[in-house]
This record gives sequence, structure tokens and C-alpha cells, in this order.
Amino acid sequence: MNKMSVKRLLPIALAALLGVMTTSCLKDGEETIGLPVAPDNLLSDQMKAAIEEHMPLYGGEFPPEVAGEYLMDPQEAVYFTEGTYTPDGGWTALYFAFSSTTDNKVRYIERQGLAYSYADEVQLEGMGDYFTAYCTKTGYYDETMEESYTAVLVISGHKTKDGVENMHYAVCLPDGRYRVFKDGDGLAEDYSWIYEE
Repeated sequence: MNKMSVKRLLPIALAALLGVMTTSCLKDGEETIGLPVAPDNLLSDQMKAAIEEHMPLYGGEFPPEVAGEYLMDPQEAVYFTEGTYTPDGGWTALYFAFSSTTDNKVRYIERQGLAYSYADEVQLEGMGDYFTAYCTKTGYYDETMEESYTAVLVISGHKTKDGVENMHYAVCLPDGRYRVFKDGDGLAEDYSWIYEE
């Protein structure tokens, strides 16, 4: 398969995945409410405190509606536990989306270059227009889907009509390392990317 075929198939695969992600598992007539995954089950208090030194974390039971597609570009590094990074080191743009489902859950999907990842359930906290999203994402390094990884993802920001202001993004690996990024121009703008060619 050549590069052009892969580029054309990737949006279709992402759209199919988003469709699968937003399909309810309920039978006709069943009713339920989404049971949230508590952030405490995803991150230790020590890890949350460490991350909060490098990005805001918003608490509260009334976060804003975040469903939509966004673009974080330019992406800048804020902190790596490895200690060596270049803030504006040519980081690839991050395309991401939140979607609400019929079973009252929020799902997540992202694309960065040829890599993509998703989470079936996102825990949202926040108040007013400020939110923090927590989830465990499954990621793939490229379109072959041969190698995967899991990581805890934390996204914080201020939801506006134009996107997410002051957006920060942390990836926490199972071995305790983590990396924090932010949007370099202060706004992860609304950007329709899932169905683009």
C-alpha cells in the first residue's frame, strides 16, 4: 500500500473508529447513566500533585460541554521527567476530539502525524468554562496498528466559542514518567479534521 492510499484510508479508519466509539452498548428500552472513572483511580495523589506543578488541574462537578474537534498547533513542551526537551522543538500538531455518547459518556480520539489513539471513557471535572479531562488512552504508533501502548492522558483548559484556551496536555506512562505540553499560541482552535482528506 503506498503513502497516498494510507493518507486516504486514515480519515476513513478514524471516522469508523469514532462511529464505533459513539455507539451505545444498551439494548432497546434500557436506561442507564454513565458511571465516571474517578481520576483517583487513574493517577496517584503524588502524580497529580507533580503534574499540577506544570499545568492547571480544575476540579468541580459541573464541567462545560467539550464535545468537538480541535487542533493544538503549535505544540510546545512544558516539562519532561527525563529532563531534556526543547520547548519549541518542532513538535507535530495534535488533532483531537471529544464526543458525547448516547450512554452519557464522553469518548476521546487523537491524531498526531501517522499515530493515533483513543479512549472509550473520559472523566471530566471542572466548573463553568474550565475543565480537566482524565482518561486511559490506547495508542498506535502508525496506521499499521501493529504496536500499541497505553498511557493516562490529562487535558486541561478554558472552553470558549473558538476552542480551548490555555490548553495543557499531559501524557503519563506506566513507568512513572510523564510529559506536559501546551498550545503555543494559547488556543487549541475548533478544527474539523476527522473527515478531511
